[in-house]
Amino acid sequence: MNKLIALALLPLAACVPEFDPGSLIKDTRVLGAKVEVEGDAERSTPHPGETANVVFVIEGVEKDPVVSWSLAVCLPAPLTNAPCPESVLARSEGTGTTPTLQVVVPAESALGDASSLHVSGVIDGTPLVYELALARSLDEDNLQPSLQQTRFKLDGKDWFEGEALVRGCRAQPELPQVNADEKEHKISITLGPDARELYVGADMEAIYEELQLSTFVSAGELERQFSFVESNDDRERPTVDIKWTAPKRLRDTADLGVRLLVVVRDSRGGLSVLERALCTVRPSSGQLSAVAAPARPDARRT
Repeated sequence: MNKLIALALLPLAACVPEFDPGSLIKDTRVLGAKVEVEGDAERSTPHPGETANVVFVIEGVEKDPVVSWSLAVCLPAPLTNAPCPESVLARSEGTGTTPTLQVVVPAESALGDASSLHVSGVIDGTPLVYELALARSLDEDNLQPSLQQTRFKLDGKDWFEGEALVRGCRAQPELPQVNADEKEHKISITLGPDARELYVGADMEAIYEELQLSTFVSAGELERQFSFVESNDDRERPTVDIKWTAPKRLRDTADLGVRLLVVVRDSRGGLSVLERALCTVRPSSGQLSAVAAPARPDARRT
């Protein structure tokens, strides 16, 4: 599995501070890294001699935050968290919304027995390392999780695509409207039949990939950050349910747009991202907490 490790260190203090949950996005963060093979973007595992782009997924309170980065890739380092030495395969430095590192995978003879490449660097001041999984044969090819047929429900109602505004969202009446009253709501994520692959495991039996769903919100609170679809879950369309608590209104002006981000990783290095949005509104006097969204039978579901 490709692993992304952020190495930010927390300062020591005389008492233990109260931290925000990991699922709450309050500043700019790296949520993951997606490997795209040139000429076959659906595949996450490059072969020797192929060119691959490592694209880091960045999110913040505002959509598409601008960050700076300095990245390098090399053959596997002796220590997992070590930076690349002077002899690197490729480097990338820049400023923008999408930190990207391009690398040509060395030939078979130069790789030795390496099954991955080692990426290290800094994004917006946060050190990180990432292991880029390679495919040394066709049997090791891995596709990104396909989320084209994924369906979302919010409190039992279909939740279609939409993009929340950072300040106010009255201009998008198609988004679900939720009272800002600190009450719980149920989010259901039903994956499509192509979200995970069958592959041949070590015992030569066909098994499903395990999926990890990392969920993030820009306001309110999720009951957990991580959910899993286990390899022994043979449902054609697995469903993950998670509770979200609406935020408490701090002001009586302007509705608040809330973004839900779902990062789906398979067990072999693939990654895909989905987003939904809703509006939290000030409850009217005596109004019960509710979700309301106009029907959109002609909308494309993803």
